[in-house]
Amino acid sequence: MASDSESATARRAPKKEKKEYNMEVIETAENLYIYKQKTYEEISKITGVPVVTVQRWSTQYDWRKKKIDQVKRRVDYRKNLYNLRDRMLNAAFETTDPQVVHALANIQRVIDAEEKMKPLEDLPSDPEKSLGLSPETLAKIKEEIYGIQNTKT
Repeated sequence: MASDSESATARRAPKKEKKEYNMEVIETAENLYIYKQKTYEEISKITGVPVVTVQRWSTQYDWRKKKIDQVKRRVDYRKNLYNLRDRMLNAAFETTDPQVVHALANIQRVIDAEEKMKPLEDLPSDPEKSLGLSPETLAKIKEEIYGIQNTKT
């Protein structure tokens, strides 16, 4: 008769080997988290990587700190743009130089574009390069990140 510990050991499923992912997959998941504000579950659906693996990467590569740092940089960048615009506006009141007014108009265009910009601007423009993902997963990434619909019929 087998002991309880022997039968419990016999019932356990064998351990799965951990799947290896290349750094491009990890970086794509990181970019989705930091710049696109996706949840672990959403990242898992887009990349096909299990949620627990995405969570492990987040801890291992300190994504939360990177996300906070990115938000701080973004806020600082926008504050600097607004401060520059304000200084240029004051300068425009004190001069008749058309270049100052032209520069002010250009800064305002940058501010307007910045306010319309999606938070994903820092993701790579060509995700196909060495991602090691299936064509279906790449199509999901293109749709989710870039808004590119699959046009195959």
